[in-house]
Amino acid sequence: MKKQTLTRCPNTVDLELGHTDSENNDENQRSLFSLLGFGLPRLLSNEELGGEPTGQGSLPTLVEELVELAKKPEHREDDPRRIVLVGCVAGKNNPGMKTQTGRAGTVFMDRATIEAKELYSSTLWTKRRRYAESSGDTWGIMSAFHGIIKNDAQIETYDFSIKDRKEINELRGEELFARKLIGGIAIVSGSKNWDIDGKIILEIHAGAPYVKMVRDAIRLNGLEDQVQVETPVKGLQIGELLRWYNEQDEQGLELQARA
Repeated sequence: MKKQTLTRCPNTVDLELGHTDSENNDENQRSLFSLLGFGLPRLLSNEELGGEPTGQGSLPTLVEELVELAKKPEHREDDPRRIVLVGCVAGKNNPGMKTQTGRAGTVFMDRATIEAKELYSSTLWTKRRRYAESSGDTWGIMSAFHGIIKNDAQIETYDFSIKDRKEINELRGEELFARKLIGGIAIVSGSKNWDIDGKIILEIHAGAPYVKMVRDAIRLNGLEDQVQVETPVKGLQIGELLRWYNEQDEQGLELQARA
């Protein structure tokens, strides 16, 4: 099949309207590719792009791919990895009980486990979770009882508050739990052990006591130059928090509509 050649590129208005035959001059028409940092490529046929042979080139597909590439900043190995940490809430689902069989064949009942992200239940939790999932970043959960865990970790329900954690840390010292928090960050980031590999940005969505524990853990383990903390919802009360997450949802929907 005869290959087609791209002689011009549509401007952004043409793309919005689905037009590919603008009357704009060649200089303006080529500007989009120049801004994206690409030379002017040959227009691929639909067949080359994996579709049915039509004899037609697929310029919109090509341009959409280039635009998506331009949206994503180049990632280097030494760039910090971003992790979204979501604080737990008091409301919890009850996974119920499960039947266990002992070594001697005895049958007994034990608590069932559930994925951590499915355990918690509240309006705030739902919005925090949706934000974390839509961020595109790795995300984990900060629990007063478990520390920092992967969102799909299998856990039992529990009744343990941040106040309980403070009391235990005062009795046992905060160093032990601080080390557990750092180990949790490492595991959530993909490390196979409790050591953090490379630089990390922690975007924390939790109350001030949780943020303080993480900052203290970073300090006690001497990781201030390796782990950076961001708190985009710092100081917001519950009503303000819910509005903030609603605004993020609306912005996400607008971006999807434009895509």
